[in-house]
Amino acid sequence: LNGGQEAAFERYIRNGGGYLGVHAAVEAEPSWTFYRDIVGTTVAGTASSGSATIDVADRAHPASKPLARQLTLNDQWYNFTTNVRGTAHVLATVDEKSFTGGTMGFDHPISWCKDFQGGRSFYTGLGDSADTYANGAFRKHLLGAIQWSAGMVQGDCGATVKANYEKVILNDEPGEPMTLSVLPDGRVLHNTRAGEIRLYDPKTGASPVITTLPVYQHDEDGLQSVTVGPDFATDKWVYVYYAPKLDTPITDAPVTSTDPSAWDAYKGHNQLSRFKWVEEPTPHLDLASEQKIMKVDTDRGVCCHVAGEIKFDGKGLLYLVTGDDTNAGGSDGF
Repeated sequence: LNGGQEAAFERYIRNGGGYLGVHAAVEAEPSWTFYRDIVGTTVAGTASSGSATIDVADRAHPASKPLARQLTLNDQWYNFTTNVRGTAHVLATVDEKSFTGGTMGFDHPISWCKDFQGGRSFYTGLGDSADTYANGAFRKHLLGAIQWSAGMVQGDCGATVKANYEKVILNDEPGEPMTLSVLPDGRVLHNTRAGEIRLYDPKTGASPVITTLPVYQHDEDGLQSVTVGPDFATDKWVYVYYAPKLDTPITDAPVTSTDPSAWDAYKGHNQLSRFKWVEEPTPHLDLASEQKIMKVDTDRGVCCHVAGEIKFDGKGLLYLVTGDDTNAGGSDGF
């Protein structure tokens, strides 16, 4: 393009237009900075041609949602001068173990997109061979890319773009932070293993302790996880997985003994419970409202791998993940 045409294209993108580049489009306009930026990289060379495996990471974007988790295509494979991950959202990568001549390593992007200066940019390194276009999955991929680039369908291209994220310092001394849970209004619950539940307020930057749950602590025992459910706005339940104090010793359990009863005093459990959220006069959990949901037996007084996290899925089902409660160093590596 000449200078006037380049200026017109830049105005088109900045006014909300879309760009879709296919395969060799990455080689076009090598001296035009705006074009280089909208694609995101240049070609370092052709690795090889032939069959290779594509790994599809994004399962939601209209250009990748129709695809299987993996697919095999017979195409020409580029090596790029830079990896676009961090400046663009990578939808799919090509597995360098499945073809020869790759130089980008385990992370070799092949299709990506990004919001760019008011417009939309999509590029796929696929599309050199007739075999690729004969593949129905690729045609669906290309159709989704066209529709998204044209603004006909919505698709999030913000992930894997570093500039979209901000590191939030919850507290200078958070006391071994464990999990986060975002409330509907944007405030963030987070907890320490020692039993503190804190509330980060993005409006003020403050992260005070709002509730301290009494917990048993030895090595990794303590308050493991806190989360809110999908109905929190109306039911006000906060779910917690923790080690209740009980009457177990806080000392080290015996490593060996000829008497099996030596460990009886260290038998305990971790507790999955929920507590009511109270907003006034200041936000806190009502510890007297505890409803006990599940107990998980555990051996206390020994390190390690206590772990435990609770999360809700999209259907409102609560999942609990526990550690193996086993010292790998004392169990022949298992």
